[in-house]
Amino acid sequence: MESVDFSVTPLAVAISGNAGSGKSTVSVEAAKASNADTVFNTGRVYRSGVRIMQGFGIYPDNEQAVENFARNIYRVVQEGFGDDQITTYSFKDGSSRTMHPIRDKLHVPEMTPILPAYTSQLPFRRILGEIEVGTALDVLRNGWPKSGSRVFVSEGRDVFDVLTRGGVPEGEILSIFLGVSDSTAAKRRQNEPDFIGMNLRQIEKEIAERNRRDRERAHGSYGFQEGRDVLIETDHTDAEQVAAQIIDLILKRVA
Repeated sequence: MESVDFSVTPLAVAISGNAGSGKSTVSVEAAKASNADTVFNTGRVYRSGVRIMQGFGIYPDNEQAVENFARNIYRVVQEGFGDDQITTYSFKDGSSRTMHPIRDKLHVPEMTPILPAYTSQLPFRRILGEIEVGTALDVLRNGWPKSGSRVFVSEGRDVFDVLTRGGVPEGEILSIFLGVSDSTAAKRRQNEPDFIGMNLRQIEKEIAERNRRDRERAHGSYGFQEGRDVLIETDHTDAEQVAAQIIDLILKRVA
């Protein structure tokens, strides 16, 4: 791995998949192995934005306020990995807010039911999509500020659509879809903050509902796309093995 120069070949690694498929875990390992400064965690970007709006007294039924908030976003920067990753929103008015996943309770149960009301609003999604694309293009062209690596790793539900709509060439994208059954996903996530106080049956139902919402939303495709995605089934494979497969795919593209 040390002999690979990740500053030469531009590559955007788009990791999508069902809830509980391990996107967040394996994307971190893929980013670290690619010498990237961080991973673009879209879920955490959205959760941070929602927490900031709540702090400003902006609620989802006030769509104009949500849109005004979105239009005031100048930049979103993430630093670090995993539970130590921070997300900083900088605004056009000169202010900024830095969110920490644990300190700011981004993954507590009460966040789950309110997220869709915010994240389904197109101005909010559009602005954050543009920021993700801008970050990706900067990394692909100039490399990460600290490491110089030109590998951009992003995880979320419709990453490929966001990147290609924004102008990232398909030839520079490695799109990976992680598959998992709802029952396996429920077992994996039963100890996460989002699901505290819920039994496995309730968690499985909630995960199935999240996947249904993603399939039906109009602003992006969802699910494995034949000919576009590399499919990795994760029901009987642990995160370390999945990460190793993804890293191997990256090396084949950049080495």
